[in-house]
Amino acid sequence: MCGIVGFWGQTNNNIERVIEKMSDKLTPRGPDAYGRWLKKDIGLAFGHRRLSIIDISQTGSQPMISKNNRYVLSFNGEIYNHLEIRKKYFRSHSFISHCDTETLIESVCKLGIRQTLNIIDGMFSFVIFDNKNNKVYLARDRVGEKPLYYTKINHLNNSYFLISSEIKSFNQYPEFNNEINTDAISYLLKYKYIPSPMTIYKNVFKLRQG
Repeated sequence: MCGIVGFWGQTNNNIERVIEKMSDKLTPRGPDAYGRWLKKDIGLAFGHRRLSIIDISQTGSQPMISKNNRYVLSFNGEIYNHLEIRKKYFRSHSFISHCDTETLIESVCKLGIRQTLNIIDGMFSFVIFDNKNNKVYLARDRVGEKPLYYTKINHLNNSYFLISSEIKSFNQYPEFNNEINTDAISYLLKYKYIPSPMTIYKNVFKLRQG
């Protein structure tokens, strides 16, 4: 289990401090290490709390940058078939780690995001930035075992997009509005759970599985 957070938007707040505070709330998910990546010219930041399992060395640290420097990945979960993917698609590729994170990001480089999602088998959620096309992609496993939440904040004619493995991280952003979603409360009382994409907060959503 690891924890991922992300922020995108131009703001007067110190995004290094914001992403650190958001990540700190996820320390129980990833007590082994903290990492962050920033692209200040567009106001983009990723944070990661790591629980080291498959590869405990520093070569598996996140957020991870692809070998060709095009993609940046913050990943939570496990890709069960990552060694099979290496054997099938990367016979002449030189990996620097034994971790599935590197397999995932290099697969995106070689095959693209859509095909990579078609071939990976595992439990996961991740955010990945395409530096060439200036796009951010979110993904979650088919069953929805690994959580991922997002919210959009509008403040003083500016918009901010935040993501996290847990909702509580959003409270670390100064302009976050934690207004309760009364419709979600109704579902909770009736069915004992809140269906996707709703959450307890009015403007926070769960990324749908698959």
